[in-house]
Amino acid sequence: MSASEMVPVLVIAGVSSGVGKTTVTLGLLEALHRRGLTVQAFKVGPDFIDPAFHALATGRPSYNLDGWMCGRDQVMATVGERAAQADLALVEGVMGCFDGTDGLTEDGSTAQIAKWLGAPVVLVLVLAGVIFNRVGGKVHRQWLAQAVTSACTARPLGALTSDPGVALPERHLGLVTAVEGGYSPEVRQRLAGLIEAHVDVDTLVGLARSGVRRRAPSARSASVSATIAVARDRAFQFYYPDNLQALERAGARLVFWSPMADQALPAADGLYIGGGYPELYGRELAANAPMLAAVRTFARSGRPVYAECGGLMSDGRRPPGAGCHGAQSARDRLSRSDAHFGRAAGAGRHEGARSRVSLLQARGHPGGGRPPVRHHRWRWRRPQVRGIRDRWGPTVLRPSSFRVQSSPGRELRRRVSTMSTMPP
Repeated sequence: MSASEMVPVLVIAGVSSGVGKTTVTLGLLEALHRRGLTVQAFKVGPDFIDPAFHALATGRPSYNLDGWMCGRDQVMATVGERAAQADLALVEGVMGCFDGTDGLTEDGSTAQIAKWLGAPVVLVLVLAGVIFNRVGGKVHRQWLAQAVTSACTARPLGALTSDPGVALPERHLGLVTAVEGGYSPEVRQRLAGLIEAHVDVDTLVGLARSGVRRRAPSARSASVSATIAVARDRAFQFYYPDNLQALERAGARLVFWSPMADQALPAADGLYIGGGYPELYGRELAANAPMLAAVRTFARSGRPVYAECGGLMSDGRRPPGAGCHGAQSARDRLSRSDAHFGRAAGAGRHEGARSRVSLLQARGHPGGGRPPVRHHRWRWRRPQVRGIRDRWGPTVLRPSSFRVQSSPGRELRRRVSTMSTMPP
């Protein structure tokens, strides 16, 4: 495809979760990549798992687009910059096309993103739609095509039969992660072949358009102001690429380490322990005594340790799965904190505020004071910190973060790239 000033975009949406958006998206990414096209993938909403699969299919990081958390300007800038050198941008939606933060607006929905981008939506349905999924056979496909063309202007672009060979394994919170090996070369080839055989890819690509102009990436700081050691392995893998790149643009040098495999921390001014599934790797984490001691010593030195999601659970006394494969004793030795976690509590978008300036709450808000902090929160456990119990009642203030010794702990996932300034 020849490059134009505007980024060609397609949005893959569904009427609900579970209709096959990720299967269709991955199949299209694989088929287009096999044709030699450079495709930039995006994911609507807060999600770490699906973008990791996108990255395997395209060889490029996949970026999140969240209208509620980041706003229109940031969404447009992200697509314009990240897809500037791509032939096509493919956006995978979240849940149903119009599902968002509430039932009154389109905030946080796939529809909102598609409208902002000015991009066409390809709808994936189990029984009827633009790309039919899990179709029973040739006659079934004909009936579905007739139903669509007789009732609307949307054109049928393909029909995929049910194929257990391309199914990706699932567990709590979604798919088994890409780094765990379930998305094998054989599955990738089979998905690409399925799309090529049953979807009109040429027509689909021809539909791509948007109102987003290609733009040069943001300038990166010429000097290094701090070195941040980022935990990254099978246990800790949930990071937004935008966040890491925003830190680099601000002058940070990032170095990566494995809590499971490494014996010592790299030289650094601060630690960043992101999310993942540490509860699945309690045996390995517990066995790495030198690293547990190194992290504990680092935290006690007064240098900052930022932990979120699974990283925060690893800082607590009783994380999910405690007692399994030595996980409880491993987390005990990690920090000896006064934080522990009770039973499952829920998930969702959340808006809150802090009483003072922090990494998540910059100074100098144009409206005066401090702007609200919007983030996605997964409350797998109810935190209890130094005797202060979070009761989770309808009128009770529900803190999203707390401080243990010198380390701030947060069960929130925040896009720091949306902040115009960062506190010193």
